[in-house]
Parts: sequence; structure tokens; C-alpha cells
Amino acid sequence: MTKLMGADLLVQCLIQEKVRYIFGIPGGQLCPILDAIRRFGHDAGLDFVMTRHEQAAAHMADAYARVTGQPGVCMGTVGPG
Repeated sequence: MTKLMGADLLVQCLIQEKVRYIFGIPGGQLCPILDAIRRFGHDAGLDFVMTRHEQAAAHMADAYARVTGQPGVCMGTVGPG
């Protein structure tokens, strides 16, 4: 039986909800999620868009959702912003 990690479940849920982009800054706490995106997301069309600041990521996710009508997702980490 394959062990399912929380990050794997999160990414699979985002894929089911037709999320196309996750905007944010990579950090140590997000490594499991970024690994899950690499394992499952790329084949399903889910990409991580790296930004320089969490506030910019939030604005990008908001603008993407408003313009496309699709879910806009922002992830932050501890420290940089």
C-alpha cells in the first residue's frame, strides 16, 4: 500500500478543482508541496509560479481569478515576505 502524504492529497485536490497555477515563494515548509506538484501536477497542467514577494503572489492569484474565472491560489512560507 502506497503511503499518501498530506502534500500529495493537497495537490490532488487542487488538480480536481482544476487549479492551473499556484503563485508564491518557495521555502522549506513548502518543499513537500513543491515535490508533490513535480510528481503529480505537471502532467495535470498544474504549475508553480515563483514570485518575489507574498503580497505580489496574492495579487497575481486574485487577478488571475478575476480575469479567468478560474481558482487563484497563493501559497506563502515563513520568513521572506
